[in-house]
Amino acid sequence: MKKPPLSHAFDSLTFAMAESTATAEAMQRFEIRPKALELALSEFAQQSGFQVLYPAGDLQSQPDAPDVVGTFTPAKALLRLLHDSDLHFSLVNEDTVALSRPARGA
Repeated sequence: MKKPPLSHAFDSLTFAMAESTATAEAMQRFEIRPKALELALSEFAQQSGFQVLYPAGDLQSQPDAPDVVGTFTPAKALLRLLHDSDLHFSLVNEDTVALSRPARGA
């Protein structure tokens, strides 16, 4: 059986962590159309109530975020937004997520 790449394992771990909190489990309606990732994350924050933290300059080199329209948990919506990027998220507290790149060599 082929093992998933480490980045997918990390996504699964962070997704499981985020899904374990009541706030992240709440289904919500999202209406985020394709656009620059920074703008899409701003809309995600407004629509979900989550604060999104990321290092300055980390989003300019990222591809545009895809369409995220429908009813999702905030964790699933964020995974969809980050799908084409090399960013991952981790839950900081009940209403804050932090974006990061995987460690080099991982």
